[in-house]
Amino acid sequence: MIKNTLQLLDFRRLGFVAIFLSLLTLTPLIDPDYFWHLRTGQYLFEQGALPASDIFSYTRSGTPWVLHEWLFELLLYGIYSLLGGFGISLLVSVLATATLVISCSTANKILGKPYTAFFLTLTGFILLKAGIAPRPQLVTFLLLAVFLRVLTGFKYFGETRGLRVLPVLMAVWVNFHAGYAIGLALLLLFTACEWVIFLASDDRPATQRRNLQWLSLVAAATVLASLANPYFIGHWLYPFQVMDMEASRSYISEWRSPGFHNLRDRVYLALVFAFFIATIYRKRKADLSELAIPLCFFMMGFVAVRHITVAAITTLPFMAAALAQQPLTQMMPARWRQGFFSWYSGRARKGQDMGDKEYLLNWLLLAFILAGFLLYYPIQQARNTEALEKTMPVAATEFILREGIRGRMFNAYHYGGYLIYRLYPAQPVFIDGRADMYGDAFVREYMEISGGLENWESLFNQYRIDYVLIPRGGPLQQLLVGRGDFKLVYEDKENVVLLRNNEKYAAIIARHPH
Repeated sequence: MIKNTLQLLDFRRLGFVAIFLSLLTLTPLIDPDYFWHLRTGQYLFEQGALPASDIFSYTRSGTPWVLHEWLFELLLYGIYSLLGGFGISLLVSVLATATLVISCSTANKILGKPYTAFFLTLTGFILLKAGIAPRPQLVTFLLLAVFLRVLTGFKYFGETRGLRVLPVLMAVWVNFHAGYAIGLALLLLFTACEWVIFLASDDRPATQRRNLQWLSLVAAATVLASLANPYFIGHWLYPFQVMDMEASRSYISEWRSPGFHNLRDRVYLALVFAFFIATIYRKRKADLSELAIPLCFFMMGFVAVRHITVAAITTLPFMAAALAQQPLTQMMPARWRQGFFSWYSGRARKGQDMGDKEYLLNWLLLAFILAGFLLYYPIQQARNTEALEKTMPVAATEFILREGIRGRMFNAYHYGGYLIYRLYPAQPVFIDGRADMYGDAFVREYMEISGGLENWESLFNQYRIDYVLIPRGGPLQQLLVGRGDFKLVYEDKENVVLLRNNEKYAAIIARHPH
C-alpha cells in the first residue's frame, strides 16, 4: 500500500503539480476584461436576471448586449465572494492545468509513450501560457481538450460510450463562452471526414457504419444542445458577427495575425513544421481527418493569435498519432541515428536504476516546491499588485472616488473594465473591452478621439465629455490642455485626469492646481 502510494508521484505528475503551483503564484489578475466579467457576475447574482441591454456605459445605454458568457461570470463572482483573489487564481490554475492533463492523457493513449506525450504537452503549455487569464476562454480550452479525447477515442480505439457526454458538455459550453462554436466546428468536421473515409474505403464493416451513424446522431444532438441558451438560435450568429468586425481585426491585438517576433509565435510555427515532418515520415499515410482538422485549426492560428492556443490543443493528439506511426529516431538520417544509439547506449550502461528511490526523490522535490511556493507566494502577490497599479489606473480611480467626481467620462479602452469594477453603478464608462457590443462605428470614433485624429474635436464635443482619464502624455491630453477648456487635476507616472473648466468642477480644480 505504501509502495503504491509512493509511486503515484512520477515525474510527469510532479511536472503538472509544478505547473499548477507556478500558475497559482505567477498569474496576475490584471486582464482588463476580468474586471467587467466580475462586476457582471455580481449584477447577475444580485438581480437574478440577464440585462436586456447595456448597463455599464452611457454611450451605449439601451443597446442590446448578448451576454454569451453569463455562466462563467456567475461562477467567477461566486468564487470571488468566497475566496477573493486567491480563489480566482485557483480557478485559473485548475482550468489551465486540467486542460494540459487531459491533452497529455489523450496523447499518451494514442502514442503509448508517457514521457514523449508529456514533453509534447509542454510545447502546448508554452502556447497556452499567453491565453491564461481569468477569462471564459479557459473553459473553451478545457472542453476542447475533452472533445478531442472523446473523438480520438472513437477514431483510434472504437470507443462510442464517451460520445453521449458531448451534448451535455455543449449545453454547458454555450453558456460559458462563444468558443462553443469551435467545438461544434470540430465535431461536424470530424464527422464529415470520418464518413468520407468510410465511403471511400473498399472495406465497409457494418460495425463501423453503426458507429458512424451513432456519431452523426450525437453530432446532431450536440448542435441542438447549443440552443440551450438564453438567446436560442440567435446565439449561433454571434461568433460570426464578432469575427467579422473590423475593430476586432485592426484594433484588438489578440485578433491580429501572428508576427512571429515573440517566443509563442515562433513555437507555434515550429509546431506546424514539426507536424508536417512527422506526417511525411509516418508509415501509414495520414487520412482525411488527420490532415483536414489540423490544417483548419492551423489556418485559424495564422488568422488570429487568440486561436493559436486552440490550434495547439487540437494538433497535439494528431501529432501523437503521427509519432505513433514512426518513432522520432527513425526520422533522423541513418548516420545520426547510429550516433544517437551509440551515445544513448553508453550513457545507459553508466547509469543505475534508481527503483523506488526515484519516487522518493520526487516526493522530496514536491516538498521543496511546496516550501518554495509558501515562501514566494506573498512576494509575488506584492509584485502582482505593483503590476496592477502599472497596468490599470488604480491611483487615478482612487482620486476620482475621493473627490466625488461624476459626469460624462472619457476613458481609455483598456481601462474600461477596471473602471466598471470600481465605479459602477455610480459612474458609467465611455468604452470598455466589449467591442462586440459597441460595434465598429463607435470603436472607430473612439480611436479618432483618443488618437487626436482629424475629426477628434467634433466627436469629442458631440459626446459632451465632462472629464478624461487617459494614459499620461497621449495626444488627447496635449490637445485638451492646449484648447484651454480642460484643466489637469491629477497626474502620476502612468495616468492623468482632466476636468472641464466650469462651475461644476471649480472647487476640485482649485484644490488641485497644476
